Amino acid sequence: MPKIPKNTPQSILAAAFIGTAVTALLLALLGAAVLNLLGARYLSKSALVGFMLAVILLGLPLSPVATRLEKRLVASQIPGGRLVYLFLDTGSTFLLMLVTDAVMATVTIPLAAAFATSLLFSLLELFLTTRKLPNAPSDGDRNS
Repeated sequence: MPKIPKNTPQSILAAAFIGTAVTALLLALLGAAVLNLLGARYLSKSALVGFMLAVILLGLPLSPVATRLEKRLVASQIPGGRLVYLFLDTGSTFLLMLVTDAVMATVTIPLAAAFATSLLFSLLELFLTTRKLPNAPSDGDRNS
């Protein structure tokens, strides 16, 4: 979780909040579309998007832990460290989907659909964070 400097202008904080909310909504729409294709049953499309928003919001407390774990696995250069992270992240997202599915009566998600969507989200996260990690090669390193 990034640390916010004490003298950060309110406009910057508002822009960061809006950007985060838009990203969460886009991810929820993507997840809802995937679940819809994989056979999710729901009362309305907004219920399915709400389901994905709930999964994303419930996953926020796990995000700093997952980021630290991913950085440590990469820094320790354990063979298959990214694969271990992918397995753990997919599992935690899958469990969040199952818990949210059990609580929300308006949406029913097949296990295969929940697993496939969890795997997709984990792969997307791994792909997007690969360049940010300390030992990941940067563009400048590739040209040398």
